[in-house]
Amino acid sequence: MAITKKCFAAFVLTLLFVMPFVYCSESDNTYGFEIKQEDKCYSPEPCKNGPEGCLFFCARIAYDLYGECIMKPDHQKHCCCVTKTK
Repeated sequence: MAITKKCFAAFVLTLLFVMPFVYCSESDNTYGFEIKQEDKCYSPEPCKNGPEGCLFFCARIAYDLYGECIMKPDHQKHCCCVTKTK
């Protein structure tokens, strides 16, 4: 069974048009399904400037994150970034 140039070209063009739609983004929210993202906690440094320091730190990482200073077992407040959609 031979593959003609037309069939091969159609196959390649189909792949080129379909692949951008299949590509997964880094977003934690997909249309119709909510994928829960766990909080990511960082060092206590941003919380030394108060809650505003943590807010600014997380907003610099990604626009849809906000920061909360959360007390951890080491008795220090760590800056934890959570999504605004929670």
